[in-house]
Amino acid sequence: MKTRVLSLLLALALLLPYLAACDSAKTPSPADGGTASVKPAQNTEDEESPAGTEPDYSWFEMPEETDSLVLCSTFPLTDHLTKAVEIFERLYPNVSVDWRKLGPEEYETQMRTEIPAGKGPDLFYSDRSILPDVYKTMSAGLFADLNPYLYADGEIDPDDYIRGIFDAGLLHGKRGLIPVSHDMTILATTEELLGEIGVTSDDLSGYDGFIDACTQFHALHPDGCIIPDLGPDETTGLTFSGLYSFSGFRMIDYENSAVSVSEEPFRKMVDLCRL
Repeated sequence: MKTRVLSLLLALALLLPYLAACDSAKTPSPADGGTASVKPAQNTEDEESPAGTEPDYSWFEMPEETDSLVLCSTFPLTDHLTKAVEIFERLYPNVSVDWRKLGPEEYETQMRTEIPAGKGPDLFYSDRSILPDVYKTMSAGLFADLNPYLYADGEIDPDDYIRGIFDAGLLHGKRGLIPVSHDMTILATTEELLGEIGVTSDDLSGYDGFIDACTQFHALHPDGCIIPDLGPDETTGLTFSGLYSFSGFRMIDYENSAVSVSEEPFRKMVDLCRL
């Protein structure tokens, strides 16, 4: 048993950062309603498996084992992380876990300084992207490619997860991170409000239908919002930042190192915000 690799894998499966909203290869535009597509994992550093085939990692050799694992996290992400570390230590009693719990500012400063410098912990865990552009960091080769470890572990099957989210950490066929969980934004309205503007719930199933419904509602109720007030912790308005996040726009095509935006749906969103 390779202690270093197996310990790293278990921790990665339980502890890596939340990056739910990111798709690394081709992110679908809000207009096409498609799902994210990602390049298949690589056979070697320079070759990719043909589409539709299982990746071949027969070349992969486990690295030399070690007896320690350095983990960094920040508050308040401690309760479930504590349980995960306890499970890990029971499974691998010969591995010493050096868990460094840092304050938010110290954690952000340390991760943003050490990781780009090729240092940092074996594993870091966060509820958001601590790095300003995590894909830029991935493209610099600062993270290990986790794919060979995943495919070498018979207990981990990527198909057990929601692939569009699980594969958010893929870039150029290499998996630099694994999301632990994700949030789904739910906007609620009522049949009565939709009936006033002659819209059905089916009309809201696509991006254009949603934009049109909001526009029609505003024409009848300039001071109202099609999303009712659901309480202090819920979304009560359609702001630019909110719609931008909900719609899934991505301005950068990281696979091709190019600026990329679907101009027409983006313009529709901005026009709605102007109302």
